[in-house]
Amino acid sequence: MERYPKGQRQRIVRELINAGAVHTQEELADLLAARGVPVTQATVSRDLVEVGAVRVSVAGQGLVYALPEGLAGGVGAATRLEGARRRLRMALAEAPGELGAASSILVFRTAPGLANMVAIALDACGYPEIVGTVAGDDTIFIALRSPDDRPAVEAILHSASATAAADD
Repeated sequence: MERYPKGQRQRIVRELINAGAVHTQEELADLLAARGVPVTQATVSRDLVEVGAVRVSVAGQGLVYALPEGLAGGVGAATRLEGARRRLRMALAEAPGELGAASSILVFRTAPGLANMVAIALDACGYPEIVGTVAGDDTIFIALRSPDDRPAVEAILHSASATAAADD
């Protein structure tokens, strides 16, 4: 199998996601192969994580892959943040979790395989209390600006999760 340079392959992955509804990794692998870029499922999976792709629900299409920069449609910061916060609510609706505190770090546990999706959505929200996140398979470490920010971030997560559940 001919290897494609990673940057070039990931540029094509972004183009394909932005061009239309990509529902599954298998579908993306087929689209890449049609462009002369043969890949394994593991490569597709890594590329999706590295380009920041998340699965979002689209009316009439079900779950499709989308890129964070494409979700807000190139509009202003306030609209981008609202879109990011809506995605966080959607992510939390699919990945209910529990919180645990560790000084200036919150630990958020999700169902297996969902932590990255929630962490990407949370980072995109731009909450000033959150320095950043680190996601594993089912656990997210949320670094707080200060220990005093813990109640505010817990409230954000509880509120987003409750709002998402009410939207269902």
